[in-house]
Amino acid sequence: MPVPGQLLYTSDQAGVLLQMSAGWLRRQAAQGLVGHVLIARKVRFTRTDLEEIIARHHRPAKWRT
Repeated sequence: MPVPGQLLYTSDQAGVLLQMSAGWLRRQAAQGLVGHVLIARKVRFTRTDLEEIIARHHRPAKWRT
């Protein structure tokens, strides 16, 4: 479970926070499509990485006039 103020998150912890699968996050990181930290061949995500994932996938409402 993610801890408030944590510096790095595992793909499982990041998946909980983003409500998506850890596997999707790992695949995206392996392809270089999302920011991540690689330490000793372990993928970790910063809070900024998670915020960038959210921002990149955000779609504003389309207003009809």
